Amino acid sequence: MAVCFEKSLNTLLQIIMAKGVYWLPFLKKDVNMGLLFIVLLAVIMFVFSSVFYNKSINGMQEDYGKKVENLQEIEKRLMAKEERINELLKSKDLMEKDKEILEKSYLEIESENQDLRNRVTTSFTSFQKALCKKTGNVECLG
Repeated sequence: MAVCFEKSLNTLLQIIMAKGVYWLPFLKKDVNMGLLFIVLLAVIMFVFSSVFYNKSINGMQEDYGKKVENLQEIEKRLMAKEERINELLKSKDLMEKDKEILEKSYLEIESENQDLRNRVTTSFTSFQKALCKKTGNVECLG
């Protein structure tokens, strides 16, 4: 296949040279045209691949930049939500402390209320006995 390619290349170059088209006048007759064509083809392929990779990398960089901006926006929202959660936790702690204080106060008041009820009951019983003794009512002493 390489031999066929080289023959067709040589024929093409002979036709170009025969018609008097000297597209590279500084070349000498003893230059291997097949090798020159391969080198030029390699250079052209290198240029095209460089342009292609440059565009590809630029596209990736743009995508990366957009994703970074998106992540920064998400980070800002997460920070705001974290602050809100911290505020809610502080409020919750304050509410729990207030609840403990109120429960303690309630228990103290309830205990005091029970003591007062007991005192009232014993005082009332004592009062009834004293009243019965004073009035001499035998029925209520029993």
